Amino acid sequence: MIRVTIRMRNGLEYTVDDVQKVSQLVPGCGGKDEVETACGEEVLRFQFVPWRTTIVEGRAKICSVASLEIEAIEAELITEKAR
Repeated sequence: MIRVTIRMRNGLEYTVDDVQKVSQLVPGCGGKDEVETACGEEVLRFQFVPWRTTIVEGRAKICSVASLEIEAIEAELITEKAR
């Protein structure tokens, strides 16, 4: 299972378990934002940028966080023994 934890500047922390997909909005040409996405195990190698709007989709939960509030984002593989 993949877990993504988002730590906010105000001290709050959001955790999404069993993550299926993550997306971040990236400034593109002509002022249009583009979306970078990773699915499955690619999430573990995804280069999160804290100052981008982030969407994390799990089996039971979707978390969307505004860019200016994020302090750090971490993805980790959780094994059955660690639960």
